[in-house]
Amino acid sequence: MSVPIFRGTLFLFDEPTTGLHFDDVAKLLGAFKRLLDAGHSLLVIEHNLDVIRASDWILDLGPEGGDGGGRLLVAGTPEQVMAEPASHTGRALLDYDTERAAVLKVGHALIPAISPPAVVRDAVADRAAASIVVYRAREHNLRDIEVTIPRDGMTVLTGVSGSGKSTLAFDIIFAEGQRRYLESLNAYARQFVQPASRPDFDAIFGIPPTVAIEQRTSRGGRKSTVGTLTEVHHFLRLLYVKLGVQHCPDCHVPIEPQSADSIAALLLREAKGRKIELLAPLVVSRKGYYTDLAQWALAKGYAGLRVDGAMRPTAQWPRLDRFREHTIELPVGT
Repeated sequence: MSVPIFRGTLFLFDEPTTGLHFDDVAKLLGAFKRLLDAGHSLLVIEHNLDVIRASDWILDLGPEGGDGGGRLLVAGTPEQVMAEPASHTGRALLDYDTERAAVLKVGHALIPAISPPAVVRDAVADRAAASIVVYRAREHNLRDIEVTIPRDGMTVLTGVSGSGKSTLAFDIIFAEGQRRYLESLNAYARQFVQPASRPDFDAIFGIPPTVAIEQRTSRGGRKSTVGTLTEVHHFLRLLYVKLGVQHCPDCHVPIEPQSADSIAALLLREAKGRKIELLAPLVVSRKGYYTDLAQWALAKGYAGLRVDGAMRPTAQWPRLDRFREHTIELPVGT
């Protein structure tokens, strides 16, 4: 049985419009469109009606929060959701469209109209090849729900607070996607990552590599990167360790393991006819006086140490700049 190869990545966003200005929401939708044009898929947990109205597919959970939620009320286009009488989201979209039409009618033509997509993928008719299917999910308050998420499009996961949105997105889809990815690594790589337990569901089909961008109160520090904020940094380190080839930063020659005999032969060949002095690093780029280090070297019979590239006598040790970084090396042979 052949295993299908899925193009692109599934990105999960947890309420990305939180704290954004209306103009920034438009920029966010533009960024989503660029991700979709690049062949990726989006699953967005969101209450913002502009984002919901611009989606290709909507999964509405409810009808209420907590014990009253966990059910899939409707899955479909924004028009299909608005036609569902039990959906709070559908009624909110209807009111939103009515108010927007009234505002446009009285002359506020600068408000952009968000039209539905011209073509919506029929995910149900082509489930195996073009969608992610979660079959009978029971994690937390989810009640044996089955959902179909089209790939290569933006799907908004909405519903009242506590209805199970984050459970479906992060505890089911993201957790299973990450678990399957970790299982594909070798034993050496898996020892650095704590594997997650399998969520409570019967089956998930068609899940691609998954990246989760959760809602956070911290925005990171000056040294934060995209890799550290998205927690992909550790996986990139493993990738470079296993597949990367180290090179010398000065001469760009690949670094290879060498025995003591091969190193000695290389030195004799490269420095034939010249005097070679071997130095052992004692201090590398550290601040201090290092008077005790000089006394130790003198007691061991060493007449001098090389400090910052120049030889200094250990018997008359100079007073070093305490607040400057020094590199001290011990002559071990010539």
